[in-house]
Amino acid sequence: SDEYASDKVFERITKPTLVIVGQKDKLIPQKHGKIIYKGIKTQTKWLWKLPKGDHINAYHHDGNIYRQKFVHLLDSLSQ
Repeated sequence: SDEYASDKVFERITKPTLVIVGQKDKLIPQKHGKIIYKGIKTQTKWLWKLPKGDHINAYHHDGNIYRQKFVHLLDSLSQ
């Protein structure tokens, strides 16, 4: 079922949105993340391309730098 498919909802997203693309993801090609990013209508959005990221463990590469970056992003939004 594609009931929850991203392409059915991303144009309605108005909140700050982070799209994460693992550049080594063999399950979902990174072009899909780029399409979603472009389709999101909010002005506050980020696209992170993680060079060593695959499908599930994107944050576990590069010394957890992306996990720290994510926490920093959340902190900046809460101020």
